[in-house]
Amino acid sequence: MRRVWIRCLITVIFSFQFIVPVAALSTPKVGQFILVNGDITLIRAGVMYKPAVREDVQEGDVIQTGKNASVKVMLQDDTVITIDRNSRFIMKKFALRGGIRSAKIYLAFGKIAADVKRFVGGRNTFDLESPTAVAGLSGTVVEFAVVIGADGVPTTTVTCLSGSVVVTTAAGSVALATGQTAVAVASIAPAVTTATTAAAAAGTAGGTATTMTIGAGTIAIGAVIVAALVAAAVALSGGGGGGGGGGNTLSGHTTTTHH
Repeated sequence: MRRVWIRCLITVIFSFQFIVPVAALSTPKVGQFILVNGDITLIRAGVMYKPAVREDVQEGDVIQTGKNASVKVMLQDDTVITIDRNSRFIMKKFALRGGIRSAKIYLAFGKIAADVKRFVGGRNTFDLESPTAVAGLSGTVVEFAVVIGADGVPTTTVTCLSGSVVVTTAAGSVALATGQTAVAVASIAPAVTTATTAAAAAGTAGGTATTMTIGAGTIAIGAVIVAALVAAAVALSGGGGGGGGGGNTLSGHTTTTHH
């Protein structure tokens, strides 16, 4: 009888050695879902399922939205991220400890709006990343959109609604104040405009902006700026054919279903 009891004890201790490390290494919670609407897929550790309101958000989570879907996530610092339809969002990193906040969020395509709470009294890094650009935020409200063109070239559009943003590509950086927008096509240096200028130009472009929930602060502004860059290139080269090609490319961007 005593031998049986000892054998059971050894079995429990042996099993406990495997259980404890798994719990210790589990991915920590960085936030939670506060709105889940429509066709939403959460991919975690290779498993796909639909998340529920108040479910934890963890580092490494991939959130993909379908048509007519939207998601809101609140992080541990009370930052709120709204993910629009037809988007792919990756929570690469979030840490809030010891007077340091560090966050990296990747948007492969689609649109997000971020209301990032100001972090006081410590070091802060809060980056929104696209395939070719990074927006550094601090106490900022921003719209961040990525459109992949028919040719596979990404266009990243960043609109600063409040606060300030630094947008960086491989070719350089620009600082945005409230009301300004930066557009980066592929990895070229971001170009800057204002919402007022872009809205006026969008009106002459057949009302493209009015069909998009992203609005004048995103896709329409991108079209205006890139068209200006193409026109400048044509003027310098003395040719007229390049402008038409640029216009066709932008038409492909503005007819996507990212809202």
